[in-house]
Formats: sequence, C-alpha cells, structure tokens
Amino acid sequence: MLKKNLKMYVWLLATNLFISAFTFGGGYVIITLMKKKYVDELDWIKEKEMLDLIAIAQSAPGAIAINGAIVIGFKLAGIFGALISILATIIPPFVILSFVSTQGMQSAIATLITALYGFISGAYMPISSFSKGLANFLGLLPGTYGTSILRNHCMGGYLDAFADAGVPEEAIKAIRDGFDANIYVFDNSVSLGTMYGIFLGTSFALLLIFILIVVLKNKNISFNFIKKDKKKN
Repeated sequence: MLKKNLKMYVWLLATNLFISAFTFGGGYVIITLMKKKYVDELDWIKEKEMLDLIAIAQSAPGAIAINGAIVIGFKLAGIFGALISILATIIPPFVILSFVSTQGMQSAIATLITALYGFISGAYMPISSFSKGLANFLGLLPGTYGTSILRNHCMGGYLDAFADAGVPEEAIKAIRDGFDANIYVFDNSVSLGTMYGIFLGTSFALLLIFILIVVLKNKNISFNFIKKDKKKN
C-alpha cells in the first residue's frame, strides 16, 4: 500500500512540476492541461468528476491553478497528495520570482499563502477530517474562526428549520461538527461570541501592525532623504 501511494506521490510531484514550469497563459490554461493529463491520458479521473473539481477550484478563494492542484491531489491521494500537488505547483513560480524583487512578487507569494491557508482552514475540507493534533493547531489560527463564523450564518436558517421539524439535537450537532460550524480546541467547544472576539481582535491587531509598519517605513524614507540632502549641501 505504501509502495502504491509512494508511486502516486511521485507521479503527482512530477506531473504538477512539469505543468507549472512549462505553462504560460494563466490558471485556466493549467487547468486545461491538468484535464488533458489526468482525464484524457492517464484516465485517473472521469470527465464529470473533473468538471466538479474545477467548479470547486473556481469557487474557492485563491488562485485557480493552486486550487485545482489541491482538489485533484486530494482526490487522487488524500491530504498528502494535496500537499505534494500544491508544493509542485508553487516551486517553479517561486524559483522564477526569487530573481525578481518587486511588489508583484510579494502579491504572488501572498496569493499562494492565501490559497494554502484557505485549504487548511476548512474552505475545501472540514477540519474535523484532520488528525486531532492538527485540528487543535488549526483551532489556534484566527482565520479558522472567520470560516466558522461564515458557516454558522450560512447554515443557521437550515439548522433552525431542522430543529423546528423535530430533528434530534444530537443529529444537528453532528451536522454542525461535520461542517466546522462548531470549533473544538483541546476538546473544548468555542462559542460563537468567542469566535467573533478572536477574529475581530486579531484583525484589529494586524491592522494596527500594518499601519505601524507603513508609518515607520515612511519615516525611514523621509529620514534617508533628509540625510541625502544634508550630504549634498
């Protein structure tokens, strides 16, 4: 079994490296090549399944090429397949961008990090499907609570309707747990109010840090200009 999985991991690594390194034209071109490789050539994924995966990749946050690699890798080889696929997809751009020190490079890296964090925080799969240790770690990240808050509001009406229809409370709790509407950290349930507090508090703190960095950067630039003017005089 391990040998079989190892072979699949190597295939995913090599295929995604090749597609990412030699494709030009954006994420939709990469998706087309993924379809040609996995559906037409290797027949690992049926065409209807591929269309469903592309729909998920397109609707999820982040770059579609990264999202496509994640969902296809997860479909073929589980969580490790998804991680290997995203690693293989981002290596070529990272190598190229390492020679370019621009704002565009920073934006590209931020997009990749956002896509990966979106995957980890439950945008693609519930945190409850991860191991207990990883689930506890993700419960410490503020972005996890943002996803859970959104799901609480999206599902609230349906769950209330289930309760009014007489669906047992245990069943409703199981649905909430399965969709990460309930978050548990070290077996302790986090209330919705606490989620709001953590998410908003962290967002406010990060905003203050960003403003502080911008202010200090501008002061540093102004100070350097003053020093240059003094040297000229």
